Amino acid sequence: MREELLNEFIDEIHDQLPGYLVAFNGASFQVRNDYLGHLVVDKDIEDFGNLLQSKCGNNYRRVGGNEWLAFFSNDSSIQEVLDNYYIEIPFNAGWKTHGDLEGITKEKTKTVRAKLIRAIRCIKEFVDNSSQLKQTAIDLVENNWALLPNKAHTLESVKTVERKNWLCVSSLPEESPCCPFCECEEFDWIDGDTSIYGAFGLCKKCGAEVGISHAEYPA
Repeated sequence: MREELLNEFIDEIHDQLPGYLVAFNGASFQVRNDYLGHLVVDKDIEDFGNLLQSKCGNNYRRVGGNEWLAFFSNDSSIQEVLDNYYIEIPFNAGWKTHGDLEGITKEKTKTVRAKLIRAIRCIKEFVDNSSQLKQTAIDLVENNWALLPNKAHTLESVKTVERKNWLCVSSLPEESPCCPFCECEEFDWIDGDTSIYGAFGLCKKCGAEVGISHAEYPA
């Protein structure tokens, strides 16, 4: 979070108290970027800014790559923002391995029917004193990670909530990416890893050069 943007935001809203200070965080934007590319994620960011503009006027600020702070006089519009932004797209998601061994190339693909989801994480807090604004904003942003998206959490509630590595892809193949020559699932990684199916390495069993990437298309 850029402090100068935070300070500008605080200066703009401090005389509008009391109300709800809210931190929003794009959920799995990096994964969406890996699947769909920069242009789609740029459009995601633009769409969310436009949605905030329609719900709280100029009382918001993008304070990081996929982080926003906003101020609402009441909390009735906060869930509307989350619901209006939430989109599910039918999708076939999975992995594809492309291998090269002694001049021979092979591919292996595995996909499952899934949903590709666009959603936002959110924490809100009621503030009635301008002296609380900056620290509350910092606390909101710092605690808005690994939370279930599309729900308005509070700072108190996240003290006990179970944090999970939520992904915007609803289902992935149970099978791990494997070498298309020998089906070994173990690699010496040169670049990346298989956490979201993007990597390049050498198969530990047969030595093939193997690249792992997404394999997806509209369902």
